[in-house]
Amino acid sequence: MMSFIIKYVKDIFYNSLLQSEYINREIDSLVIIGCIINFCVGASRQFALSKYYN
Repeated sequence: MMSFIIKYVKDIFYNSLLQSEYINREIDSLVIIGCIINFCVGASRQFALSKYYN
């Protein structure tokens, strides 16, 4: 199953249903990839770490 999340800020979790989807699917590990580490990737990584994702 493929899902898309439209985002308007650099954090993929901000104002989206992504975290609730991960909780519902019992996902606890993430692989985050991207082009610019100090923008989208960094912001998403910080949020994921604060929510105890591996």
